[in-house]
Amino acid sequence: MWYRTVIAQMSDVDQFNLDAEKYNKMLEEKAKKTQLKKTTKPVIKPVTKPESTEPIIPKPKPVVPKPSAPTSNSSKPNNFKNIINNLVELEGGKSNLSYDKGGKTNLGITQYTYNNWNKKHNKPLKDVYKITRQEADQIYKEEYWNIIKGDQLPPNVAHIMLSQALLDGPQDSIRLVQKLLGLKVDGIMGSDTINKIKRLTVNGDIKLATAIANKQIYRLKTDEDADKFGKGWNSRVRKVMKKFKGK
Repeated sequence: MWYRTVIAQMSDVDQFNLDAEKYNKMLEEKAKKTQLKKTTKPVIKPVTKPESTEPIIPKPKPVVPKPSAPTSNSSKPNNFKNIINNLVELEGGKSNLSYDKGGKTNLGITQYTYNNWNKKHNKPLKDVYKITRQEADQIYKEEYWNIIKGDQLPPNVAHIMLSQALLDGPQDSIRLVQKLLGLKVDGIMGSDTINKIKRLTVNGDIKLATAIANKQIYRLKTDEDADKFGKGWNSRVRKVMKKFKGK
């Protein structure tokens, strides 16, 4: 009967081993499930916005302004050189007429004007017949062009005003234009006079320049020395008018 006891004992051992194996597997599976729960994060789906029912309006493209076309509203600085070249040609060279109040003159500059300019610049006095073209241009720029503010004027207006300035003086040239425009007559090229000229010449300055020239012709006809110089003055103004450019 001893072998039955052995078999029974083996059966018990096997049963125990079998139960233990199942139990260990169960523990392992339980541990795996527990570990999975700890390490696995819940998946959160992103919340999407509901589609808008409003119409989509495209953003407007920025508008780049086109550059405006240049106008003749102001004279370029280099216009002085072109204008004075023409006027010096009209002024002529050396002269000393007994009936000319200006007296001794060269390149349109009188001896009196040349003396004053040399004193102003601390230079020795010289005979006006020895004046250089460079000095003459500098005098015209400082004593005439800058006073009528030629760089701020339309080119044709600047041309005809400088021409009269050389004949009558810059202040009288300004006064004539101020009278023509119905402005305060003070002989000063101030902002009111400049702005009025610019407003009238937005689309070109020949019309105004011609009106100024005609006013000059009328004034020169009534000058006390018109019998001596009237014909030459009239011819001078008309030659300047032929140099007008643009519209």
